[in-house]
Parts: sequence; C-alpha cells; structure tokens
Amino acid sequence: DPHWRDHLLFHEYFHGDNGAGLGASHQTGWTANIPSLMQLFAMITPEMLLAAQVQHDLLPRTWPVLPGIQVHAAAHPASAVGGDFYDVLPLGTHGLFACLGDVSGKGVPAAIVMAMAHAAFRCALRTSPPEPQWLLRSAVGSLYDDFVALEMFATAFLVLYDERTRTLRYVNAGHAPAIYRPHGGPSLLLDADEPPVGMLASSNSPGHVLRWRPGDLLVVATDGFTDSTAPD
Repeated sequence: DPHWRDHLLFHEYFHGDNGAGLGASHQTGWTANIPSLMQLFAMITPEMLLAAQVQHDLLPRTWPVLPGIQVHAAAHPASAVGGDFYDVLPLGTHGLFACLGDVSGKGVPAAIVMAMAHAAFRCALRTSPPEPQWLLRSAVGSLYDDFVALEMFATAFLVLYDERTRTLRYVNAGHAPAIYRPHGGPSLLLDADEPPVGMLASSNSPGHVLRWRPGDLLVVATDGFTDSTAPD
C-alpha cells in the first residue's frame, strides 16, 4: 500500500529511526488528521525521492581498471537516505584512490553531512600530496569546524593503490576494522589508529603500507554490514 510506505517514510523523516511496527501504536491518534497528513506526505515523498536519487548519483558505478587489482563497491541503505558513502577514483594511469565512510546519525541530517564529507575528500585529492594520511589531514581541516557546530562526526577508511609498486597505503579514522586476507595467510584486522573526522582539529596518523600480491583480499564495510540480521 503506497500510503503505508509514506506513513513509514514520514516517521523516519521526523524521528530518524526505523518505522517498523509504528502503525499499531500511532494509527488511532492520527485518524482525524488523515487529510492534512496525506497532503504533507504528498510534499515530502517527492523531495525524499529526489534526495535519495542525488545521494545515489554521488556514488560511483564504474571502477578504475588496473593490473593486479579488482574493485567493487555497493550500498544498500536501510532508509531513503543516510550517512554511508564511498568513492573510487583513478590516480593518473598507475593508481587509484578509494574511500569508505560512515556519518553519525540517520536520515536527512546524516545525508547532508555525508555530501560534505564526500566533497571534502575529493577536494583533498586534488590539493594534497597523494598519501592517505595527507588526504585525511586536509579533510579534517576542512570539516572540523562544521562538524563541531553540527555535533556530528564521520568515520573513514582511505586507501591508495599503486600498480607500479603493488602497494596499498591506508589510514583508518575511527572506522570499523577492515579485513585484510593475504593469499595463503591468516586474515588480519586493520584497526583504527585515528579518531573519527570531527573529533579533533588535526590528524597525525603516519599511514600504513600493505604489499599487495595476487589473491590478496581487502574488505571494508560500515557497521550496517555487521549489524545486519537478514540473510540477504
């Protein structure tokens, strides 16, 4: 029923949580206001759908092709819009940049801050030395004042791959541990060594280097990956 979907969307838009199970507890109190609520739904739904489309269009759908590495990324938001983001961009003809992040909060506020973080990392890529720690420092400097004012933060995992040296250079700013499984060896957790973006006014991470060999695997995900209980 499209009205029920709008009902849930209305709840997420104003309360920022999962609307499942809402109908039984609130349906009676809203019955008298159904005409005005439906008018509000009619205004909110197109704007939310547009916001979701804009957020979707910010995420890349094609990946750089380089010898020795294959990249894939996907996002499956729990609501119309949210704070998870990723980016994958070529660096010249021999490298690539990848970033995955998660903004605190939910819904529209998180989506707005997500767009800010996405833009800050892209700007850092154009203006800073091509090292993950320098990119993080630039983004932290750009975002700190705004994040403090908004009382929000963002975790981020940044990776730069160089095809010539077969190395992955990375930094983890408060993000969930990434999983690195070298071919033929045990898996390792790449823990955070920096706080999330927005917690401190500067970043001092030295960055880290992995030797990338055939058959190696790196998995980076947001907390929704580990929190999910659905089999699909």
